[in-house]
Amino acid sequence: MNSFFIGKVSHWVALVIVISVLIVAGSLKLHVTKFIFFVGLLMIVSLVLVLGVTLFFDKNERITRETIEDIE
Repeated sequence: MNSFFIGKVSHWVALVIVISVLIVAGSLKLHVTKFIFFVGLLMIVSLVLVLGVTLFFDKNERITRETIEDIE
């Protein structure tokens, strides 16, 4: 499965948590009833996810399936 799911397990878990939060917020219709709260929640969750991925990124970690060749 490591060849299919490239990246850290924590990144995949964080993505599942973010999607779950957004599904719950959507099912509660927060985007209609409490729009400002929904947008704030969306921004906070997105910021936490981006910061978590960028802060714990290892420079030697493989992030693509195929190697990227340098164009000279």
